[in-house]
This record gives sequence, C-alpha cells and structure tokens, in this order.
Amino acid sequence: MDLQLKIILKKKLPQTIFELHRKDKSFTFSKIHPGMEYHELGHWAVESILQLQNSFYGLVNKGYNIEDFEKPREQRVEALLPKNLPSESIFTEHYVNLLMTELNSGKNKNFYTQLLSICAEKNINPPSNFTQQQVEKIRSTYESKVKFWKELPLGTEMILWI
Repeated sequence: MDLQLKIILKKKLPQTIFELHRKDKSFTFSKIHPGMEYHELGHWAVESILQLQNSFYGLVNKGYNIEDFEKPREQRVEALLPKNLPSESIFTEHYVNLLMTELNSGKNKNFYTQLLSICAEKNINPPSNFTQQQVEKIRSTYESKVKFWKELPLGTEMILWI
C-alpha cells in the first residue's frame, strides 16, 4: 500500500484540529467535535490494516478534501454521493460504526458475523483479506490508539501515517 498520507490530530479546546497531508504536499483540514477523533482513529485502524485504498483516507489521498465529505448530499460531487462511493468505503463506515459502538458499550463477541450480516444486507462485498483474525488485530490497534489519544495532553498532537 503506497498511500503515504500523514494524519495529524491536534488536541485543542473546544475542537480538535484534523489535518491530512498528502505526499504531493497538498493538505486538507477541519475542526472536529469532541469524540470524532475516535471515528477518525477507527478509519485509520481499518484502512491501514486491511490496506484499503478506496475508503475515506484513500479518497482524500486521491484529491478530495475533508469538507467534500461534510457537504449536504445535494452539494457533493457525484463521486461522493453514497450511491457512488466505492463498496470498501461503505464497508469501512459500517466497520467504524461497530468499533464506535464497542467503544461505548463493550466488546461485541459477534463483531465479525454481525459485520458480515450487515454487508450481506447492504449487498456489500467485504475486502478479500477481511478475516476474524483481522478483526482482533484491528480491534487491538484501535484500542491502543484510543488509549493513547485519551492520555495525550491538551495542546499536543498525534501523528499517524497510512
């Protein structure tokens, strides 16, 4: 995987600064509400471990900006309308939503089968390298980054690469 996108989360009040720096030196940023850091960390864990190139970070690396995803549906470019997003992007959103649910409610012993069920219901093909073992690896990676973020002092930043 050759995305080489630098992800920076700057821990500030009242909102975290979320920056994405592409290899070509262009970047995009946004202020995100408290708690959204966990969503972004979920994306990082899923996309980096499964080596996805057409989910959120991959699409940003291809030139889309954070605000392109935040626009109301009627103002988005055609490629970013939900019906036109790559299936791995939709898969990742469902995956991250389940990670966030676990973060708030505790470990889900049926995570893998639940995600496969969601994929079947939504007619989404999971990535070919998605396995029960990957669920455990993603979960532990995600949990360690969440713990790191929670312990990070205000005014400092977390840097990740994908």
